[in-house]
Amino acid sequence: MESSLRCKELIRACGLELTEGSRPPTLHTSTALFRFKLGEAIRGDVETLQLLGNFVEELLSDHDNISLYLDPVVLSTGEDGSDNAASSSGLVQFGSGQSESLVRLMLGVDALQPRIITILLEKFPEFIGNEGAQSSAGVTQPSVKILRQLRWLDYVIDSAGLTEKLLETLGYVTPEMQSEIISALPDIISDSDSTGVSVVLAGMMDETPALMLPILEALGSLECSMNLLERARNSVITYLISADPAELPVM
Repeated sequence: MESSLRCKELIRACGLELTEGSRPPTLHTSTALFRFKLGEAIRGDVETLQLLGNFVEELLSDHDNISLYLDPVVLSTGEDGSDNAASSSGLVQFGSGQSESLVRLMLGVDALQPRIITILLEKFPEFIGNEGAQSSAGVTQPSVKILRQLRWLDYVIDSAGLTEKLLETLGYVTPEMQSEIISALPDIISDSDSTGVSVVLAGMMDETPALMLPILEALGSLECSMNLLERARNSVITYLISADPAELPVM
């Protein structure tokens, strides 16, 4: 309890306030300044770094409230009615129209990123297969929200490790989640991992024809050799020849 309070005070001093109940965190400063202050506060402080990682893991262990930390934080409004950071919507925006969450803010701090990514990848399987009711209600699944935290990061310290783990995850998740991961891969992996991922995805085309469309879309955003593109083209032709005509418009 004491360590959690210490972490809350540290985060608050850097500009992010964790509110009680079902309200999302409130950011009282800019994204860049929060990350800078937090990074400076934990620089060289192994104990605080460990405590903060444990604190985030504790927050994400609460399945009922996990979305509070995966959804956008709220910007505080100044006395003049203007937002303290640049967003007319009151949400902290980042690339491709998504918004910053508490987790995304933490991922932007170098010292914290490896631990946060590890926590996310450990939490990811906990929700797979247990989200039917939420999905049918039109609510974005927590597993999808977790995956979105990893997209469009400015940099990833251990890109190869993250890529390897995501490809490993493809082997045991549902077809729907396989499609989500495949579609997200081009926005997560680094250029140096692009060729290896392309080879894996091309191999999946023959094994899992149902994933052909998301795989083709992903391959279009990745670096592929001419041989690999030829292989993908042949897989598509083979599938079209043997496919049920009712499925062809999808292709």
